[in-house]
Amino acid sequence: MNQKKTTILVLVFAAIIGLSRAALLEAQELNAIRVPDIKTDGVSVPVPGTPVDTSLAKPALPGPAKGACTAVKGLTPGKGSGLTKALEAPKGFIDLKLGLADKGGPMDCYNATPSTLSSELSTRLCEGAFDTAPVACYNATPSTLDAPSSVELCRGAVNNAPVDCYNATPSTLNAELSVKLCRWARNNAPVDCYNATPNSLPADLSAGLCSGAVNNGPIDCYNATPNSLPMNLSAQLCAHARDTAPVACYNATPNSMNMQDSVNLCMFHYQDNWSNR
Repeated sequence: MNQKKTTILVLVFAAIIGLSRAALLEAQELNAIRVPDIKTDGVSVPVPGTPVDTSLAKPALPGPAKGACTAVKGLTPGKGSGLTKALEAPKGFIDLKLGLADKGGPMDCYNATPSTLSSELSTRLCEGAFDTAPVACYNATPSTLDAPSSVELCRGAVNNAPVDCYNATPSTLNAELSVKLCRWARNNAPVDCYNATPNSLPADLSAGLCSGAVNNGPIDCYNATPNSLPMNLSAQLCAHARDTAPVACYNATPNSMNMQDSVNLCMFHYQDNWSNR
């Protein structure tokens, strides 16, 4: 009886060894097969743990490291004279808060500017552009508005809202202040804000207070400032505000801090591009 049990155990043990050996051979065969690369944004990335076929590797390209900016010494090209290649930058070279200005945005914008617009003004108009919207805005400006003012009105535009805003400004507001008021406009909110400013507030301070406003937040903020704060500092504190938060911050500053420093600390620090708002 004991001999029979021993025989059975030997057979079971042999079967286990046979299965393990078969599994090992199968694993070796699979390991010999190269797993296709995963495609990631045009770059082949081998699956982790698989053999790498170095015979298919691309040779390193000469030139600056990825992300480097190369200046072309002594080059001052005119518009449309091969400038695209000279100013080409790595993909996603402008990293903005709400997204990336892709590799074509600024150059597409630059190349779409009118031939009558100087290279300097075309560059200023299209800095950080996502597409050709600043050019469309520029082309829609009134003929009475000179080129530099039209550029200032439309740089950073995502549509023609700055022009619509400009055209809606009161006739008593001159062109310079109208441009100041409507830069970065998304709608006519800056004009509505301007029209709601107190009569005691001069036009230049009113335009600065309401420039690029998205609602009446600057007015609500201005009206909540302490009487002891001069109107110019009140306008500075509340420019571009969405609500009265800057005033709450100002009121919380220590008495030892002077007014200007308190305003600088608490004002809405506006970035010079809609994409950073």
